[in-house]
Amino acid sequence: MSREKLPALQFYPGDWRKDPGVQALDFHDRGVWFELLCMMHESSDRGRLTLNGRPMPDAAIARNLGIQEADWKQTRSRLEAYGVASVTEDGTLFNRRMVKDEAKRERLAEAGRKGGKKSKPKPQRSDGEANEEANPSPSVSSSTSVDPPVGPPGDILKRKSRLPSDWLPTARHRERARTEGLDCDREAEVFREHHQAKGTLMLDWDRAFTTWLLKAPGFNGGAKSKKAEKSVPFGSGTARYLR
Repeated sequence: MSREKLPALQFYPGDWRKDPGVQALDFHDRGVWFELLCMMHESSDRGRLTLNGRPMPDAAIARNLGIQEADWKQTRSRLEAYGVASVTEDGTLFNRRMVKDEAKRERLAEAGRKGGKKSKPKPQRSDGEANEEANPSPSVSSSTSVDPPVGPPGDILKRKSRLPSDWLPTARHRERARTEGLDCDREAEVFREHHQAKGTLMLDWDRAFTTWLLKAPGFNGGAKSKKAEKSVPFGSGTARYLR
């Protein structure tokens, strides 16, 4: 259920004009559908035409539209037949695109409220909505014009850390080093000295060392052995990382 009122919805005239279901409606029915989209956007359960948490009765819909109930029922049958509107098992009219976009907006908003650490689980859908998800509702993109909140700028920085004093290469690092023809222990020593001297902060030190190993062959093949290292002048090979 929507937690806040949104002042506007996104509407794309091109989508409206190109949708075959909408264009199959006459002028009156298209006007009714547009009014319904506005009502769904303002609904407490955004995207669904409800009243106090229940399907809005046909008589109430007709009164909101300012037309006779009999005229509304005829229009409703055409909206459903042409695939413009969808209906849940309990008889609630809904707009597939609007429901989908609202669920996405709420997940992003919840993630923002939690500092971007977790995403809100997808809300449960009725069978009618699940069956319609592959075919988004025509005529309108109703994702809101309000940008979802994001986590605090310093959140990522708080999760970074210095290289642990007991950090060691993993078995996967050693396999990568063998593949590249590198001396893993030597590369790890240079890697450790380099980042400890600089006081580097990193989110994932194991991945950082993997990147180091991938780049090392480009610097004269890295530290392939201590013997080979003696023949590499300072400023080339892994020594270049120390600059």
